[in-house]
Amino acid sequence: LLPRNCGFASNQDIDPIHQYIDPILKDIDSIHQVIDSIHQVIDSIHQDIDPIHQDIDPIHQDIDPSGYSSYPSGY
Repeated sequence: LLPRNCGFASNQDIDPIHQYIDPILKDIDSIHQVIDSIHQVIDSIHQDIDPIHQDIDPIHQDIDPSGYSSYPSGY
Protein backbone atom coordinates (compact mmCIF):
# COMPACT_ATOMS: atom_id res chain seq x y z
CA LEU A 1 0.00 0.00 0.00
CA LEU A 2 1.13 3.53 -0.72
CA PRO A 3 1.52 6.03 2.11
CA ARG A 4 -1.26 8.63 2.30
CA ASN A 5 0.91 11.49 0.97
CA CYS A 6 2.89 9.93 -1.84
CA GLY A 7 2.94 12.92 -4.19
CA PHE A 8 -0.58 12.57 -5.59
CA ALA A 9 -2.97 15.49 -5.18
CA SER A 10 -5.85 14.82 -2.82
CA ASN A 11 -9.43 15.96 -3.37
CA GLN A 12 -8.80 18.76 -0.88
CA ASP A 13 -6.03 20.05 -3.14
CA ILE A 14 -8.08 19.77 -6.33
CA ASP A 15 -11.45 21.17 -5.17
CA PRO A 16 -10.28 24.81 -4.88
CA ILE A 17 -8.86 24.59 -8.40
CA HIS A 18 -12.27 23.46 -9.67
CA GLN A 19 -13.86 26.51 -8.06
CA TYR A 20 -11.71 28.68 -10.33
CA ILE A 21 -11.89 26.51 -13.45
CA ASP A 22 -15.64 25.75 -13.50
CA PRO A 23 -16.82 29.36 -14.03
CA ILE A 24 -14.20 29.77 -16.77
CA LEU A 25 -15.48 26.63 -18.50
CA LYS A 26 -19.04 27.99 -18.28
CA ASP A 27 -17.84 31.27 -19.84
CA ILE A 28 -16.15 29.36 -22.65
CA ASP A 29 -19.36 27.40 -23.25
CA SER A 30 -21.39 30.60 -23.51
CA ILE A 31 -18.80 32.08 -25.90
CA HIS A 32 -19.11 28.93 -28.03
CA GLN A 33 -22.90 29.38 -28.07
CA VAL A 34 -22.46 32.96 -29.31
CA ILE A 35 -20.02 31.80 -32.01
CA ASP A 36 -22.47 29.07 -33.06
CA SER A 37 -25.29 31.58 -33.40
CA ILE A 38 -23.03 33.89 -35.45
CA HIS A 39 -22.25 30.93 -37.73
CA GLN A 40 -25.98 30.29 -38.14
CA VAL A 41 -26.49 33.93 -39.18
CA ILE A 42 -23.61 33.71 -41.67
CA ASP A 43 -25.01 30.45 -43.07
CA SER A 44 -28.43 32.03 -43.61
CA ILE A 45 -26.81 35.03 -45.32
CA HIS A 46 -24.95 32.61 -47.60
CA GLN A 47 -28.25 30.90 -48.42
CA ASP A 48 -29.64 34.31 -49.43
CA ILE A 49 -26.55 35.26 -51.45
CA ASP A 50 -25.99 31.97 -53.34
CA PRO A 51 -29.04 32.31 -55.63
CA ILE A 52 -28.00 35.90 -56.38
CA HIS A 53 -24.57 34.63 -57.42
CA GLN A 54 -26.24 32.11 -59.72
CA ASP A 55 -28.08 34.99 -61.36
CA ILE A 56 -25.00 37.23 -61.61
CA ASP A 57 -22.45 34.67 -62.88
CA PRO A 58 -24.00 34.32 -66.37
CA ILE A 59 -24.11 38.13 -66.62
CA HIS A 60 -20.38 38.24 -65.85
CA GLN A 61 -19.82 35.66 -68.56
CA ASP A 62 -21.75 37.84 -71.06
CA ILE A 63 -19.83 40.97 -70.08
CA ASP A 64 -16.38 39.36 -69.97
CA PRO A 65 -16.46 35.99 -71.75
CA SER A 66 -12.67 35.59 -71.77
CA GLY A 67 -12.30 36.30 -68.04
CA TYR A 68 -9.64 38.97 -68.58
CA SER A 69 -11.05 41.34 -65.98
CA SER A 70 -10.20 38.80 -63.27
CA TYR A 71 -6.48 39.29 -63.95
CA PRO A 72 -4.50 42.32 -62.73
CA SER A 73 -3.82 44.91 -65.39
CA GLY A 74 -0.67 44.28 -67.39
CA TYR A 75 -1.23 40.58 -67.95
